[in-house]
Amino acid sequence: MNQANRPRHATPRYRWLIGLVVLALVLIIVLAWQAHSAATSHLRAAENVIKDYAGLAADEFIRRSLNEVGYYGYFVLADWLKSQNAPLQELRASAAQDPKT
Repeated sequence: MNQANRPRHATPRYRWLIGLVVLALVLIIVLAWQAHSAATSHLRAAENVIKDYAGLAADEFIRRSLNEVGYYGYFVLADWLKSQNAPLQELRASAAQDPKT
């Protein structure tokens, strides 16, 4: 088609359509960037939650371990020493006689 037979209103219509396509492309790029940003933020938050929970679990493990060692380690030894009353009295008597203490 030559230029003389082309209708005048056809050119602005194509420009309007091209503008809408470009605007849609820009909108798609912005939404993709926001989705990537949200995914990265979610990943960081999940990693922080896991680190905090691991710290809490380690603290609880240490607390319970110290409780078990204290109860089953020292208490059993103290109970045994209490049952061995005679040697304990001899140690007290010898300590009372020793002038260094």
